[in-house]
Amino acid sequence: MASDASNDSLIVKTLASECSITGESSGFRLKTLGNGPPLLKIQFQQKDDALALLSKFEQVKSKVKELQHASARPDLSKPELIKFRESWKKAIALNDKVGKRVYTVRNLEVVKIVYKQGQEPWTWTVKEPRKSDTQSSQN
Repeated sequence: MASDASNDSLIVKTLASECSITGESSGFRLKTLGNGPPLLKIQFQQKDDALALLSKFEQVKSKVKELQHASARPDLSKPELIKFRESWKKAIALNDKVGKRVYTVRNLEVVKIVYKQGQEPWTWTVKEPRKSDTQSSQN
């Protein structure tokens, strides 16, 4: 997602429209620690609207150019966010080990993906560790 915030209100309106959300919504940017663009945080007055966006996001993000490579997640408390990140680190390490997408995170826990009978696990590309990851593990 681009770091240009001038288009944010249009992105939020388009996304809400594509998800059939009619309630009030607002969006604003959160600065990140890394080199990436600021995160777009979208808030809704009704919890049901937020849940609708989360459940439909993957199907509608291709209709909004700026969101094609984005992902959505619920707002988490600090301890939940720590658990979320730790679980994903573990899932990524396990997938790297087997070279296939076999593990994911659901409800903050690492779980094995259940594929249909005869279905092969999705492809998985092992990526080089980021500099920040290798520096923190050396300290």
